[in-house]
Amino acid sequence: MLESFRKHKKILLLLSGLILIVILTIMVMSQNKNSKFSDVNLTPDSITKIHIRMMAPTDKYSTDQFVIEERENIETVLDYVKKMSVVEVVKEEFGLKPGTYEFTYYMKDGKVKRYMHEFLAVTAEDGFENIFDLKEVIPQVNYVFTTKKEDVKEVALFGWKNENEREAERAIITNDELIDFVIKVGQENMLYDIEKAKTRQKCGVEFLAHNGKILYIVYISPDMLMYDELCEKIPEVKEFVEMGDTQK
Repeated sequence: MLESFRKHKKILLLLSGLILIVILTIMVMSQNKNSKFSDVNLTPDSITKIHIRMMAPTDKYSTDQFVIEERENIETVLDYVKKMSVVEVVKEEFGLKPGTYEFTYYMKDGKVKRYMHEFLAVTAEDGFENIFDLKEVIPQVNYVFTTKKEDVKEVALFGWKNENEREAERAIITNDELIDFVIKVGQENMLYDIEKAKTRQKCGVEFLAHNGKILYIVYISPDMLMYDELCEKIPEVKEFVEMGDTQK
């Protein structure tokens, strides 16, 4: 009888282990499923409109809420978000951080689905090919695309002698015309090769808001778009680049 009990005990332990493995597997699969946007029910034909809410980096910025209703635009949005990450299925109220967007999908069957997406247009590989298509539909998808000179107090051009002295030299730009131009340079180079930028960047520009906070930084290297024009309008750029060359 004791031997029978031991056998049953081993069987129970084995079954418990198998059940635990199954539960853990389901949990992992569930997490993996949520890491990408994979709601197959969300198609252009099943959606009446998409309401998008974002967190702008400053209070005085472009609108933080907008609605997408045209079928073609809905298709463009879905094509992009399905390549990006989904942080979680969100509740009615939650906090947003810059770069995070609340998407509320209004379905034709009356259902409402809400997700929180993270758009990493500058560093993520997925979505690079159609980020410009997306920004035509959602100009606010990355606040870099919607920056105006009214949003910027000043632009700080900085260079460094080596990696340990990043801000060895600094020049402040307050001229509205030049600020507007540098903003355009930043927007044109949003999809600049990140790995190339890391190895060839010579200096950079910080865009400072009126509250003193940095909106974003654009790194500069000789093979970026509009580089010659940038050097012509702001001679310090070439000086900073040459300074970086002499230190390598």
